[in-house]
Amino acid sequence: MKTNATLEETCSSCKGSGKIGTEPCQTCQGTGTVLNEEGKEILNFLRNSIRISEH
Repeated sequence: MKTNATLEETCSSCKGSGKIGTEPCQTCQGTGTVLNEEGKEILNFLRNSIRISEH
């Protein structure tokens, strides 16, 4: 079992600052980070699991 997985990476749009000029970055919503591929896979798995359990 893999542990301590990194699920986020630095936003390439704002380079981790969370801003484009004086405005919050639209890509990361001002956090400076975005989900990496592994994070997206886990999020999709969880969303699908919730949908299945709701039916």
